[in-house]
Amino acid sequence: AGNRSQRFGSMADQVEQLRVVFAQGDLADVGFHRWPGYEEEAASFTDVVIRKLHNIYRQNQRRTPSTCLGDLQRNRAGYAIDRAANDSGISLSRLLSGSEGTLALILQAVLKTVPLPGAQGVVVLPFGRIGDAAASARECLGPDLAPTVCDLYDWRLISLARDADPLFRDCIPESAESALIVE
Repeated sequence: AGNRSQRFGSMADQVEQLRVVFAQGDLADVGFHRWPGYEEEAASFTDVVIRKLHNIYRQNQRRTPSTCLGDLQRNRAGYAIDRAANDSGISLSRLLSGSEGTLALILQAVLKTVPLPGAQGVVVLPFGRIGDAAASARECLGPDLAPTVCDLYDWRLISLARDADPLFRDCIPESAESALIVE
């Protein structure tokens, strides 16, 4: 998902189109595909896949993970068909990205980009207890701040950082058990 996925989404959210090779060797360019009509014949392996996914989508429309688990901000469920499909079609590029190579070999990708920010700031928040840091992370992730990054580091990582760079020795006290890095 990446450390900036809180603001920008996962890699699968950024994929527009893929060139892939399926297991049987078929090469295909995939992106968003409309669901086929009832009478349409499948002309390619991709068409067969889309038809089968449409059946799965229709059969499980009321039982998606989002209805069972609620709207999770960071749902890392691999295939995530509920995020790839809607009533008009399916984004095979999103679905295949989430499969991490288990459904097809990705040869090329067309990605969305976002402009770099004009400025950014980072704050290091040390905590004496990891539970306090975790509770504060919930506050940091709220809609008022909407950070790009909010990472929680335990004492092991803090110790390694202090040993590696004098800057961290100066800004994170020895008594800190954890720290939040918020961008």
